[in-house]
Amino acid sequence: MLKSIKLVILPLSLLIINCSLFIVMSSCSLTTQTKTGNLTGNVVLNNDTGNSALDPVDYAGVTVALYPLAVLNPVIKEVNTAHPNIGVQINQETEFDHRLQNPVKIATTNAGGSFTISKINKGKYNLVVMKEGWGVYYIYDINIKEGDNTIRKGNSVLRENVIQLYPVVVLDGFIYEPFIFRTDHNYLISNNVTINANVLFMPNSRIWINPTKKITFLAQVCTDSLNEGFSSVSSSDGFYSSTQLQESQLERCDGLYFYDNIDFANDRLQSIIASFSLNGLTVRTSGINIRNLICKNNGIGLQLDQQSNIIIEKSLFSHNDNPNYGGIALTGCNQTIVKQSIFASNIVGLWQHTSSDADVNNCYFHQNQAKDIMNSYETISSIEHCKFEESAIAVETSGRSNTNVSYCDIQAKTGIVNWYQLGWTSSQFSAHNNNMDCSQYCVKTRTITYPEQGFIYFNCENNYWGVNSSSAIEGKIWDRNDEDTNDPYYISYMGIVDYAPFFSAPIPTAGLE
Repeated sequence: MLKSIKLVILPLSLLIINCSLFIVMSSCSLTTQTKTGNLTGNVVLNNDTGNSALDPVDYAGVTVALYPLAVLNPVIKEVNTAHPNIGVQINQETEFDHRLQNPVKIATTNAGGSFTISKINKGKYNLVVMKEGWGVYYIYDINIKEGDNTIRKGNSVLRENVIQLYPVVVLDGFIYEPFIFRTDHNYLISNNVTINANVLFMPNSRIWINPTKKITFLAQVCTDSLNEGFSSVSSSDGFYSSTQLQESQLERCDGLYFYDNIDFANDRLQSIIASFSLNGLTVRTSGINIRNLICKNNGIGLQLDQQSNIIIEKSLFSHNDNPNYGGIALTGCNQTIVKQSIFASNIVGLWQHTSSDADVNNCYFHQNQAKDIMNSYETISSIEHCKFEESAIAVETSGRSNTNVSYCDIQAKTGIVNWYQLGWTSSQFSAHNNNMDCSQYCVKTRTITYPEQGFIYFNCENNYWGVNSSSAIEGKIWDRNDEDTNDPYYISYMGIVDYAPFFSAPIPTAGLE
């Protein structure tokens, strides 16, 4: 017996709605699927040393990893855009370090050297190729599109998608023959190395120095100025790591030492990135131009001792954390110019001691933890057309120093600090035509001298103090008038800041030019 079947006929309008909903849901499920790309290539282990013992058996076991792009400091990028003549134009080459990130995709080559990375989300990545004994190789800004992709290095397509690695050159002890740090080659400083012969740094060479070890140069040094790119010098710690390490985990090398009055080709030292060292670059040669230098994540970035006629320009010093000496440390130097450079996120930006005729101009200082510029014992310095932002102290001067600050844009907790040092030894300072917008004090001074010598007036005329009345300006100044009269030394606090006349609006010509 057949069962009766009830036929339900839906209204036409409801059918249309249901069909439309089905179409929309189907369309959404299709369009929201992430479209991916594939990257296929080949790695060749190229033994160019002439030592047949290093010939590879096959090309297997090479790690090929895609990394997210390094995040570029937006403040520095803004300065790069607004003032392209100041600092270094940061990019993936200057900022990326594979040790500080986790890869998003990773593959290993087979015996023939081929590799494939599949299902890569569309976008830009940095490609890192590495194998122990064969170093690391970076390709920046690879743009992954849907489907199959070719490997580009800059604007060029790699021939047949082939990447070449060369044997790591291990250096130790003394070198007496001319030496070249070659492009796309890796060098491991296993122990302290002294090179007593001419040296050429080629761009895109990588020098890895074992923790606490150093390189000393005793003959001519040439840093290539004809080709773009940097020589990279860093600690070897985490050299082959493919998992993320913290900056604080990396054990630092000692650094590079350029001793003593050696010859620099064209009187230039340039285009070096120095990172994760205790002492960065130490230079003991006068009359040279240091430029296009990046010193980051060191103790001291760059230090010079007892040198004269030095120009440091168009460089970047960031995250150098020695609490005393800073991104640049100058001791006993004469006629030094520091210009068109960026100091960001150091503990101290620029430290000068017993240095004379030091000119700092057109530099940008940002978020240096303790102070931007420290002029200590017997330093004579002018600071002009600089910009200071978000630091504890912009300029500190002490101990028979004499500092003039003019045409600067100062935004800090405290603008200018002046202290006595070594007993009753006071410093002189002056400030003119500056814009000072400081959350605590624009100028803070304590000067000790014998009362019979009379008051010491510090000339701080013709500045804009962020306010426009005398009473408000006095609130931005800390001098003798703010000392505790019950202090037993009060009678010897003789420094007074002379701030009149003053501007009631910002000075348009102050700051970076």
